[in-house]
Amino acid sequence: MTTSICVLGYGTVGQALVKKLKNYEEYNNKFKVHCVHVTDANNDKYASVTTIIEDKNHGYLRVLADGTERTEKFTAFGSDLDWLLDSNGHNIVVDCMSYNDKAVKLIFSLVKKGNKFRYIIANKKLAEGHGGDLETLAMTEGGVFNFKPAYEIGIENVVNKIYEDIVDQHKIELKSAKEEELRLSAPACGLNDTFSWDKLN
Repeated sequence: MTTSICVLGYGTVGQALVKKLKNYEEYNNKFKVHCVHVTDANNDKYASVTTIIEDKNHGYLRVLADGTERTEKFTAFGSDLDWLLDSNGHNIVVDCMSYNDKAVKLIFSLVKKGNKFRYIIANKKLAEGHGGDLETLAMTEGGVFNFKPAYEIGIENVVNKIYEDIVDQHKIELKSAKEEELRLSAPACGLNDTFSWDKLN
């Protein structure tokens, strides 16, 4: 099972996190950065870190120019908010954005959709200032705002904290998937094949 990740923001923290994840030897098997979302993908500041490729499934696509752009490990990069809101292609949303009105609005918009993503919030102001409201909104909309704050002192510490949370979440999802597989493979009566009917006597 591959845990799919959406990273919001591509500043210092976002870039360091994506690089650390994609350097993991089992990247693409255990987890994958499905997309990076920013508010202004066409900004000149991203020209040196992105490129346009032609993908048979998506047509022309802007992706990170990190050496994986023409492999199955490529990472989509964009600002299509409608696509992001409608996407169910990721398990974890990691907020690496600066704290501003656009960042707050984006997180609220995602939670309002009712998707059951796990959120990792790197911004202390957002987590402490809006965490309660986001949890309330999620319950109202039938979703889950299952989040962990990941703010630390120093970029490296923040990135390491987020990374540890992602690894832990992958283990949880893998265990859940295995339990579901066992449940679905069990006989309809709910008894496993090794059950002895003698035990009922």
